[in-house]
Amino acid sequence: MTETFRDALGAELRRMRDHKGWTRGALKSRLPFEVAEPTIGAWEHGLRGISAERLVQVCDVLGYAVGDVLARVRARMIPCGLAIDLSTAARSRLHPVRAWARCWIHEHPDRKPVVTLDPAAVGWLARLCATTPDGLVRRLAKDALLTDE
Repeated sequence: MTETFRDALGAELRRMRDHKGWTRGALKSRLPFEVAEPTIGAWEHGLRGISAERLVQVCDVLGYAVGDVLARVRARMIPCGLAIDLSTAARSRLHPVRAWARCWIHEHPDRKPVVTLDPAAVGWLARLCATTPDGLVRRLAKDALLTDE
């Protein structure tokens, strides 16, 4: 089951705060706006949304670029497996996808040319293609590189 946007964003906010070693109170004291600790907890548990303005401020205080945070959130929301037909991908206009597919097929000539990428792999492949995970998924679907296998 995939996470909702609020759940994924909350998990990322909690991960970033934990990485700093901060309590919710410590985060609250550093924010440039008033907020109650239970509100921070509600954000982290996906129970309450956060405005774009507040999200930017929270990310700044935690030392993360909001674009990177949103890319990780989107990657978390991708289904557990994204199946790609490498024989079709070997003709992709996306150079990193094409090169990877050709290399994989060359190294595994006896295997079926279908691989399933987890969300982290989708995120890395998206970075190589200079796009977001969501943009990569849309492009792969548009180019008929995705399969149901």
